[in-house]
Amino acid sequence: ANIKTESGEYMIAGENESEFPELPKVEIEYEVEIEGKLFERMIKKSIFAVSSGEVRSSLMGVYIQLLKGELRAVATDGHRLVKIVNKGVNIQKDIGGFITSPKALNQFLKNKSDDDGIIKISVSENYLVFSFNNYVIYSRLIEGTYPEYENVIPKDNNNKLTVEKGPMESSVKRISIFSNKVTQQIKIKLMETSIEISSEDVDYGKEGKELIPAEYKGEDMVIGYNYGYLLDVLEHMDTEKIMFNFGGPTSAGLVYPIKQEKDEDILILIMPIKLTEEED
Repeated sequence: ANIKTESGEYMIAGENESEFPELPKVEIEYEVEIEGKLFERMIKKSIFAVSSGEVRSSLMGVYIQLLKGELRAVATDGHRLVKIVNKGVNIQKDIGGFITSPKALNQFLKNKSDDDGIIKISVSENYLVFSFNNYVIYSRLIEGTYPEYENVIPKDNNNKLTVEKGPMESSVKRISIFSNKVTQQIKIKLMETSIEISSEDVDYGKEGKELIPAEYKGEDMVIGYNYGYLLDVLEHMDTEKIMFNFGGPTSAGLVYPIKQEKDEDILILIMPIKLTEEED
């Protein structure tokens, strides 16, 4: 293409319009309208936990469920699982669950503005279509069956920790400097009025530990975590205080904000790293 202005002339390579891909032909089965800020929040709170590997394609997307009076977003990579539910939506009946590409959702986040208001989500056999402002984003659904995620969320984690998010997050960042770069492991020792966060790298002869005030009711235990996964979880909590529910040192822990937002229920599951007897 040749572009001329008053002061210059520019040549830009282009493609023949006949070779440009056509928009997908989709037969819309259902449409729902969702508040844009609400949907944006749910995607931002879940997309970080999508699997980046290729072991199981169904884990490589956010599972969006459109249910009667309820919108859900779920994501997991096997190390972490996020479930966020909002019951303040006007969905008249159960429509289904759809594994949605992170690329399409990131395009939504990139182009969404605070002024967009309501977005329309249209459902077809193979696509979710997001319409807002002057944008229409077609997301081809990821094939496969999403795992029965409710089955992996423990119901009897009776060891409860309440801690300030800020101090814990800062401590994990500092202590991570002393961890082994391969395992990225830190240890958390749970005590009645504090937690001890520690790590060591035997190969380089370095170690560190810190005590953080906390409230803990449960069995004494030491739990190992990948510090990167733990930081991801902490960064996606909004409240100053957060709560951990533990079952044991080798079972999934649950993390919640100390107070949920209106109509919202957010839960993050994080798997521990098994410690050896010597590390215990």
